[in-house]
Amino acid sequence: MNPVKQPADSPHASRPIFIVGYMHSGTTLLRKVIGRHPDVFSIRAETMFFDQLAHTLPQRFPRLQDDAVLEEYVRFLIKKTAFDWPPLTAAEAELEAVQFQPDEELTRHIIIAAKANRDYQAIFSLVFETIAAAAGKSHWIEKTPSHIFYVDQIVNALPDARIIELVRDPRDVLASKKVRKHSDWSERYGQAIGARMQTTKGYDPLRDSLGWRAAVRAGTTAFARYPDALFRLRYEDLASDPEGAVRRLCGFLDLAFDPVMLDVGWSNTTVRSGAGPAAGIDRSAVGKWQNKLSPDVVSLCQMLNGHEMVELGYALQDNSFGSRAKAPYWVARSGVDLLAHYYELWRSRGLDYVRGMARNSWRRVGHLAKR
Repeated sequence: MNPVKQPADSPHASRPIFIVGYMHSGTTLLRKVIGRHPDVFSIRAETMFFDQLAHTLPQRFPRLQDDAVLEEYVRFLIKKTAFDWPPLTAAEAELEAVQFQPDEELTRHIIIAAKANRDYQAIFSLVFETIAAAAGKSHWIEKTPSHIFYVDQIVNALPDARIIELVRDPRDVLASKKVRKHSDWSERYGQAIGARMQTTKGYDPLRDSLGWRAAVRAGTTAFARYPDALFRLRYEDLASDPEGAVRRLCGFLDLAFDPVMLDVGWSNTTVRSGAGPAAGIDRSAVGKWQNKLSPDVVSLCQMLNGHEMVELGYALQDNSFGSRAKAPYWVARSGVDLLAHYYELWRSRGLDYVRGMARNSWRRVGHLAKR
């Protein structure tokens, strides 16, 4: 059996860490950085827990008072901690820790402990904390970007949680999504999954600009409510001064800075490998929008997000009347693409999945009006 070690005797032992923000903002890179700390238990897969808790978990596991359902739910969560996803490239594998695999004895230990509090969120915390301790770690980290819309739920369920919101220039977010072609998804995930990823994560300048704004405004609201629990970090600051940014993060997380945290490799299109296996963090992805986006897309993004961009320190580019005049085209095209998007999702994932996507989108609409 894997030895079940108790977390270190400190007021912040087993403190959970969540990384949130809009997609393509560098959250995977940041998860790798913090996950390399010797005291942090990290998984590579996104749990989507609070998103699923709001929509599907109570239907899938409706009666936790039933021991059989409880056990099924615990095993479901344990799989999330050990799920080795997405597939690693050879370069990434050299710098990723081997996923800790709970054995059956540890699993039974967790199932018995879960009977003391048959609550979805309490069991989620129990599973991660126990497995982190068994792996010899005092902290555990979870990265799901969309959890930026569930900060209230995270803080209420886990009062000791520390949440890191990573933000990035929305023009670079658009550029990153634009260059992530179907071939990239297919090379990484295979043809079938690659096609599905392209369907669910396609490039749409209007929807992505609005999505970025909703995420940033949700983060602003969360920081106002929980200033001690949330740390907002710009991707550009991490790329420009990795050690300084990571030292500040470690202070927030009550972790001692360790230089090994900066020895990260290639992460999607954000960080590229250099001559050695530990390429570190570079600035190559900062400002790439200037060579990747057309003037009309830049104009659209700035029209929708100018206020937030200025507040976050992103300089706006002057746009011609012609580039601004093309905004109605993107609105019309986005509407058509959205219908096609949901149609493809319905064909590939089913009606229930489409309903869930629609609910998530509607939930985030409310953040667009906040400032």
